[in-house]
Amino acid sequence: MHCQLSLRNGATTDFGKARQVSRLGREESQKRVAFRTFGCKLNQAETAMLAVQFQQRGWSVVRPEADADVVVVNTCAVTARSEAKIRQALRRLAREHPGARVALVGCLTQLRPETLKDFPNVRWILGSDTKFELPDLVESSEAAVEVDTGRRQFHAPVVGNFSPRTRAFLKIQDGCRFRCSYCTVPLARGGSRSAPPELVLRQFERLVEAGYREVVLTGVDIGSYGLDLEPRRSLAWLLRQLGHSASGVRLRLSSVEPTELTDELIEVVAGNPWICRHWHVPLQSGSDRVLRRMRRPYTRARFVERVMRALEPFERVGLGSDVIVGFPGETEQDVEETLAVVRELPFTYVHVFPYSPRPGTAAYSLDDDVPKSVKAERSKRVREVVAQKRSAFLLSLVGTEVEVLVEGRRRGRLWTGLSSEYVRVYLHSGQDLTNRLVRVRVTGPFQDGVRGKLAEDPAEQPAWTKENVAIEI
Repeated sequence: MHCQLSLRNGATTDFGKARQVSRLGREESQKRVAFRTFGCKLNQAETAMLAVQFQQRGWSVVRPEADADVVVVNTCAVTARSEAKIRQALRRLAREHPGARVALVGCLTQLRPETLKDFPNVRWILGSDTKFELPDLVESSEAAVEVDTGRRQFHAPVVGNFSPRTRAFLKIQDGCRFRCSYCTVPLARGGSRSAPPELVLRQFERLVEAGYREVVLTGVDIGSYGLDLEPRRSLAWLLRQLGHSASGVRLRLSSVEPTELTDELIEVVAGNPWICRHWHVPLQSGSDRVLRRMRRPYTRARFVERVMRALEPFERVGLGSDVIVGFPGETEQDVEETLAVVRELPFTYVHVFPYSPRPGTAAYSLDDDVPKSVKAERSKRVREVVAQKRSAFLLSLVGTEVEVLVEGRRRGRLWTGLSSEYVRVYLHSGQDLTNRLVRVRVTGPFQDGVRGKLAEDPAEQPAWTKENVAIEI
């Protein structure tokens, strides 16, 4: 189904009709495109895919704040706050870059395109599935709005380029099979759809060949990978296919639902040191009563059991989560039950979100009876407990060695990167450590992470070459 809207400049379009495309980016002087991305890692991955498509047509991709002929805004609809940030960014764009044409893509445009069409300079509005048609549409002569609600295929036309060229995001899945009462994602992206295994393997190999030292598997619900394929597959099965025979590249899972933390998946991650020692498992609430109202498919006890099982094989592991406070009907007892779970489990970070009603969700019809001031106070309490646990975890790293992928230099000889456990690490070195996996002995907490010193001479470690990484399929 296609949605036809009138844009502010009066142009209309029906995408059932054929398009006449002029290749301005190829035939005239090089055009410049900038990207601004809101939301999750999946949005980051899809932005990178769009950037490659523009580059293939001869466009130059410039920094978000630079002057550009076209600015692409990849939107998010998860919270009211994210939507407000997008609207603020669009108004700022109109002031700072009045000559740029604006393209809006993503979840917010899929759900409510009519609320965005009157912003200045907006010329293209594309939904979740149609966003990858943008490069062709930009090179056509008409403004356009297209929102496709079919969502029958997996869309990943190209593998993205990422800067700095150290970590890459690989989209393996889209949509969601769950229907949580507060969530807009199934409305915006549809049901769960898995990338064909051969596509994942081919794109993974390309990222390895391009020199990335870490690949993050992304999607809305990557734990459901393969359930819709024929023959039926699983995330654990996919990880085995991505297994490589030589050190040099590591893989990270983005987020896995507690019901999808199967024994098989845990065993595969634990048995492969090239997979990062890091789990992100959304909790949302520690109250069974609230979980039922949220339509989350587990209980508090089940969550704790699965997470503890996932931690068993590891001496040290990063554990992240998400928590929503102030859900309709949430009581002080419910908050205390959430805090009890946060205290019980060894979380190293937790993202805390005050509940915001989202149009179209089942929870939108519920009375939002928790005042904003109460939500803010409860959020603060949860964050304080999380901060204490994170500080304790960072202190526990002192004296240990961690594997760090060095992303680049902050200033002078201060380098920074992420450990396997998803901790920001800082170290001093006179050598060029960019895009190297190095062993670092942690000496103490520092800024938003820890500081350390090289545990071994990186000059003795092989720099990345295509020859010393092999893919087993």
